[in-house]
Amino acid sequence: MKASILSLSLLALVACGAAADNTVVEATRETRAQSLAGEACTVYEKCNMYGSGDNYGTRADCVADYNKKALDMWPADKCNANRINDGKFQNCVGAVKEQACSQGFFDAIAALDKCKSSTVCTDNAN
Repeated sequence: MKASILSLSLLALVACGAAADNTVVEATRETRAQSLAGEACTVYEKCNMYGSGDNYGTRADCVADYNKKALDMWPADKCNANRINDGKFQNCVGAVKEQACSQGFFDAIAALDKCKSSTVCTDNAN
């Protein structure tokens, strides 16, 4: 069920603001999405969540789904060109990792709030 809640919610999140980040070499939007997917799916693995109930059948399924969700959540026109704030991205990753083994609806909502593009994509385009 939590995978379904996250899937629906992530697709609805868009919009970015503007604030500077002094990260020297920022990862691309695609690299950030892959990183988020890897972190979340590692937690799923540690919690033995693959193949049970509404969760993912395999790690590959999990990574593919989380990667797609992140790319959908962070549209290129708003979150590309070094606009993802590193500190806020790390907060998002932390929230997703906390939520990954939880069955709580409110945990998923809290993670989404920290991961939405208006929160994470705050740097000016370079």
